[in-house]
Amino acid sequence: MAIERYEVRIYEEDAKCDICGRGYYRPTGVAYPAYPLIYPHKCTFCGATMDVTGYTFPKMVTERINV
Repeated sequence: MAIERYEVRIYEEDAKCDICGRGYYRPTGVAYPAYPLIYPHKCTFCGATMDVTGYTFPKMVTERINV
């Protein structure tokens, strides 16, 4: 097995509310038993809800830097 290292950039992705455009979706602390898990989110401003499959917001994303 060969182990390699790469330099990466780290980004944070967030989901702005489609309804009010002012708040951000945050997980409610519940997960529906499916595969992958379904995470209900609620807007911090207006209370609108959205289900997200497989991850929660905000989430960290890495991008490999080409050298």
